[in-house]
Amino acid sequence: MNNKKNMKLTILSILLIGAGILLTMSCNKDRSEDDRIAIEAYLLDEGIERGENLGEYQIEDGVYYIITKEGLDAERPDPGSTVTVNYKGYLLDKTVFDENDNSTFGLNGVIEGWRIGIPLIERGGSATLLIPSALGYGSNSPSGDIPDNSVLIFEVDLIDF
Repeated sequence: MNNKKNMKLTILSILLIGAGILLTMSCNKDRSEDDRIAIEAYLLDEGIERGENLGEYQIEDGVYYIITKEGLDAERPDPGSTVTVNYKGYLLDKTVFDENDNSTFGLNGVIEGWRIGIPLIERGGSATLLIPSALGYGSNSPSGDIPDNSVLIFEVDLIDF
């Protein structure tokens, strides 16, 4: 009798965990679609078109990026590089949450959106990165200045690496 009861509880637990996983996957899918729509609306409002010319947006692994200044040479950092950048971070409503000049750090220690986006910039070049929440901080915002599940925008000057 106890074995049947334990078996039913185990099956019920598995079903509940499975339902939770499916719900989480569905929410993440909805969140990424919401982010995509919000980013594309922002770009439209800013008059930025998709293309490959200077000042037009492209997409790489989910990160939208706009090269705003060509680099000094064709060299780009790799995802494991240590880089020196000037940057300004803000939300879609243009609220600035961070700004720093001559900041040096390893790309292996930053958000995924930076690990994808910074290697797209040539040394001495500049870009704007629009990072969906899943490639930023997701639901684990590091501060009150950045709400959970926020799209992040960074203006980045790649000084050196």
